[in-house]
Amino acid sequence: MKVILRKALPDDYEQIAFVHYKAWLETYTGLLPESFLKNRTLESSINIFKNNLCSNTVVAIVEGKIIGFCGWGPLRNNSFEENFGEIHGIYLLDSYKKHKIGRKMLEFALEKLSTKNYPKVSLWVLSSNENAIHFYKKLGFSDTGIVKEENLGEIITESFFYKGNLKKHIPGYVFYFNDRQEKNTVKLRCLMLNSYNYLTASF
Repeated sequence: MKVILRKALPDDYEQIAFVHYKAWLETYTGLLPESFLKNRTLESSINIFKNNLCSNTVVAIVEGKIIGFCGWGPLRNNSFEENFGEIHGIYLLDSYKKHKIGRKMLEFALEKLSTKNYPKVSLWVLSSNENAIHFYKKLGFSDTGIVKEENLGEIITESFFYKGNLKKHIPGYVFYFNDRQEKNTVKLRCLMLNSYNYLTASF
């Protein structure tokens, strides 16, 4: 499988939005309230990426089609008084998982964040998403023990992970590749998701 990674362009918004919408359903069915997932629409995803011009996003392309993306930037709603970068989200269609595409997209994003001189990069991940947590730990992220609660019709919990010494650990990204092959806890109650309206989870 030949995979191309590149920075997203504003005109990519429809394809990115489709991945965003479909991956929510594929990844979070059984992990998030069914009523919340039923209310998600492709149109709402289109509006998100059309309005933000797909900035600070890498896309993964197979046979001319976008099949995954990863967004990054400064930590949103930063109350930690530290200079954190953030992985805003990773999404990959189910049929393309298990080919290290998620890993390559994350490495791409970490490389971009390293050029902004962030000493640490963070992300929020659904606390019940064991697959995602295993993925991030394998790539050097650590659980801080900080959690926040989101009201999605039911209360769900997200965990705060971070990765330090960013420049030391990044192996570098590639644009083309072929597949062969009780803690101290802070609870923040929120009434809605952040402006990107996605959890960091799917790979």
